[in-house]
Amino acid sequence: MRYCHTGSPSLTAAAITDLIWAYARPADGVEHLRVRLSDRLASIVIFVRAAEPDQALVKADSVVRRAAGSPVLRGYEIL
Repeated sequence: MRYCHTGSPSLTAAAITDLIWAYARPADGVEHLRVRLSDRLASIVIFVRAAEPDQALVKADSVVRRAAGSPVLRGYEIL
């Protein structure tokens, strides 16, 4: 997944990572995540436990969208 910041991003990759972890629930099965920043993009790689690939996508999307609702990520859009 990728976020695009519409203004001047002020968050670090570590801050976005911590925020996503804060919104992850045990049922999401998140095992690992990484955020990389470049220009106005935040690229997110997230690994989740799931029985099927489709379930993994749904879980990862759910976690990231939950975090995207945080006021801290105001100005970011999911691409």
